[in-house]
Amino acid sequence: MRETVEIMRYPVTLTPAPEGGYMVSFVDIPEALTQGETVAEAMEAAKDALLTAFDFYLKITSLSLYLRH
Repeated sequence: MRETVEIMRYPVTLTPAPEGGYMVSFVDIPEALTQGETVAEAMEAAKDALLTAFDFYLKITSLSLYLRH
């Protein structure tokens, strides 16, 4: 049996887009911006945007540690 463990929660702001669909932003992660045609699509895209931002942050941190030595 698989167990799902929730590790983090980040509040999102869903804003109706003028052209339709929804824009998604994160207060704490301003680089993570995305959109979706429906709320469900926007929330799935939000997960991907958040993971992409974290991946970027980790690469920058790794590079900074490398350049210090």
